[in-house]
Amino acid sequence: MSLAPFLVWSHSSNSLSAAHTNPRHSLLHSQQAFVVVLSVMHKSISLQTRRPTTSVRVLFFLVDVFRPILLLIGFVLRLIYQVLLSWWLNPAFDRWIRNRFAQEIKEAIPTLFDLHGGRVISDPKSQTNDSNMDYLCLASGSLIFKFCRWRRENYEVQVAATFAPTEFFNLLDVVHLVDPTANTKLAMLDGSWRIWGQLLEPRFHLLEQAFNADHFLETKARLASHPSV
Repeated sequence: MSLAPFLVWSHSSNSLSAAHTNPRHSLLHSQQAFVVVLSVMHKSISLQTRRPTTSVRVLFFLVDVFRPILLLIGFVLRLIYQVLLSWWLNPAFDRWIRNRFAQEIKEAIPTLFDLHGGRVISDPKSQTNDSNMDYLCLASGSLIFKFCRWRRENYEVQVAATFAPTEFFNLLDVVHLVDPTANTKLAMLDGSWRIWGQLLEPRFHLLEQAFNADHFLETKARLASHPSV
């Protein structure tokens, strides 16, 4: 067991006693005690600190030597990943989501495809889309339907004429306009495409008539003054 702490404490105690008996030497004794403490701490740290082993020094040397090469390899790998992600993975994933979405609509509202020749088309007004939502545009007959959803909820459908593909209107507003007796307050509309189909299918021809070239301007004006559902 080391006697250094005991010696330091003894020396400090003696210094304090001397300071009480002779105030003129208190500052000198305090400085001497502080120097002794620093000396002991330095020796203790020097004994506990070990030099790096040869293998560690070799490892540090190799890292310093090959650092530029490793940085270059990391940059190339990151560039390849970003290119694959933006050129191949992202488009492939988007196609997969769109196909799944279209299959859901086909299963829930089959008449759009079977009776009216529905087909998936590119979004004619994608610049206004919310990046957090999914969208699917379907051309069916003389109409374009834009199905929207957020995380399997907040379902919404917009409709436009094929000759004015960027002028979309809320389908509920249009249905209420062409058939005021329709129940557009169904609670299940927020999470079921099948309920949307039950609302849409019986009124498909009324929608086509309202959005044909002869009635489109009139329908547009009526929707502008019609209260939103």
